[in-house]
Amino acid sequence: MSEKQFEARYSTVAEDGSRHHYRFADNLLRAQSAVHDELPPGYKSMAEFVQISFTALLRRTGARIVIVDNITFLKGVNESASAAAQLMKALKYLKDCYGLSILVLAHTPKLPFTSPFSLNDLQGSKMLSNFADNVFALGVSHQAKDLRYLKHLKLRNVDVRYDTANVILYRIEKPDEFLHFEFVGYGKERDHLVWRYDHSDGERAKSIIVTKKLYAECKSQRRVALVMGVSLTTVNRYLKAAAPDDENILKAGIALRAARATFACRRALEQGFTTLRDVETEGAGYGDVEIKQAIAEGTIPGPRLFCATRAISSTGGYNLEDFAPELDMPKGAQIIDGPVQARKAAREQLDHGADWIKVYMTHRSWTDKQGRLVSQPTLTVEELKAIVDEAHGWQKKVACHAYNGIGLQRALDGGCDSIEHGLEITDAQIAQMASQGTWYCPTLSPYYGDWADADTPAGKRDRARAATHEISFKKALQAHLKIVFGTDIGGMPWTDSMAQEFPRMVGFGMAPMDAIHSATSRAAEMLDMKGEIGVLAPGAYADVIAVAGDPLKDITALEHVRFVMHDGAIFKNEQPK
Repeated sequence: MSEKQFEARYSTVAEDGSRHHYRFADNLLRAQSAVHDELPPGYKSMAEFVQISFTALLRRTGARIVIVDNITFLKGVNESASAAAQLMKALKYLKDCYGLSILVLAHTPKLPFTSPFSLNDLQGSKMLSNFADNVFALGVSHQAKDLRYLKHLKLRNVDVRYDTANVILYRIEKPDEFLHFEFVGYGKERDHLVWRYDHSDGERAKSIIVTKKLYAECKSQRRVALVMGVSLTTVNRYLKAAAPDDENILKAGIALRAARATFACRRALEQGFTTLRDVETEGAGYGDVEIKQAIAEGTIPGPRLFCATRAISSTGGYNLEDFAPELDMPKGAQIIDGPVQARKAAREQLDHGADWIKVYMTHRSWTDKQGRLVSQPTLTVEELKAIVDEAHGWQKKVACHAYNGIGLQRALDGGCDSIEHGLEITDAQIAQMASQGTWYCPTLSPYYGDWADADTPAGKRDRARAATHEISFKKALQAHLKIVFGTDIGGMPWTDSMAQEFPRMVGFGMAPMDAIHSATSRAAEMLDMKGEIGVLAPGAYADVIAVAGDPLKDITALEHVRFVMHDGAIFKNEQPK
């Protein structure tokens, strides 16, 4: 710092205008560098200048403790990673040569939205920290103007104690001519940022919108993740996955959603998924049927589609929600009340091209006081039976979204053909599914990431979902239920690998070949296409994929598809020549 800055920091002004200076020990020696614009003649770099000039000072004074305040003042340090590395190497050389203890102060650039500190925020890049044993960051709290926090970013060979979840809170006081740190306590870094985010269901839509605004300004997913207090995967999901229901339904027109669907279809086929069952359009009406037609006529590339169109739920059983009660808001599913309306909705959807009927048998979920997962039921058994009876009369099937509890039981009693998700299935329900021949599509992957904080209602719910889901899947395996592969893609970004579900299934005990069958021959059976798709056989559609490795030894090989043939035509060929 400059002479004037140094004096202001370590002195006070009396009422009569006189200035009282802090008396430092005689062995404190202060040297000020005037070099920040141009290097002195004869030096090739700032690192060379620092090493030579420091060496002269150390020899002359015998100093063994060095404080550099601040290193970003020196020319070149903030210009490139290599310049920062050279300078730190020079300081490390001096440290080793003279047995020094060195404290280096470095300024960070102005961070947007006061995001949490990371090593990447250091001016001059992370290179500044590579040669340091300890790295701390000092942050400004937005709970109070005089409150600060200290965060430990790095501690060589030892676990960091004062990380983002346990920062040190303090105030800077100046009762005399010297600055004092007044300890306040400990806290979480995110509690002291400008924005705090609630990632529960009700606030998720807002978080997605804010994520997009943040990304538009700072252009860094990593920075957005730090600001939002979520993982990079969550940021990617918020940016590229299906928009939240209110944004999707209220802001995205059919043309835009059709364009997004075109991308999704190509993306699925590129990953080797030659047939998809698409269980509802989330407010896009019968758009899936026309996307299916566009694929069939060769207008756009995509997998063979089985469409469920609008889906069906009951009043209070689907988004959009939480708007003023006097507003009549559109919904992401067709809402019915009573068996007559239920049958009519099924007829309408079947008439407009639905291959399956999708029914939401549960909606919101939470944990009760005992920590047990609870899900809100929607349709009654009588309402569902009307839908199932109508669909079966058209020789079509019914898929039921059901998490657990009353809603899942109603789904089974109403005669559904498949349970989607099935997070918590009792032993009695497992037996009923086996007896009725109900298909189980678990969609494991979406429930094992993007969890809210453990001490929040949403976080408790997320963890309860995952814990019960694993148990249910393993019970379904033991009972030899008819299990089919599903991803809930759209709940995950289309840029993610759809095949990530395979290692999750195998990790929970399914044999690799069974996992492959769940996405091929068993899925074909559920779609009433046995012998036509999902097999390599005479008379079957020529759908073929190839991967580099052996998925029976490493199931993740299916996440790297090199070759795709769809209906006899080569769509993708990245095989080495």
